[in-house]
Amino acid sequence: MTALRAALAQSMDRATIELGAGDPTVTPSIAVLPPKPTTFETQSPALPTMFDLYMRGDDCFAMRRGDGAEIALEGVRCRPAI
Repeated sequence: MTALRAALAQSMDRATIELGAGDPTVTPSIAVLPPKPTTFETQSPALPTMFDLYMRGDDCFAMRRGDGAEIALEGVRCRPAI
C-alpha cells in the first residue's frame, strides 16, 4: 500500500495523500482525498480524485478519471480482478 500511495502522490505533485474509503485489494478503483482545509478555511469544495486500477500484462497501472492520465505503479503488486 505504501508504494501505491507514493506513486499516486507523485503523480498528483503532493508530498502525501490520504486514500478514501474502500479496499483496493477488493475493488479496482481508489479515491484520493483532497487536502484538508487550512486553519483559515472552514469548508472546501474540493472533491476526491478517482483512479481505476488495471493490469497490462504483468504491470500495474492507475488511470485518473476525468483526464485519463495513466500512472505506472512500479513496486505495486497487482492481481487480476477475475
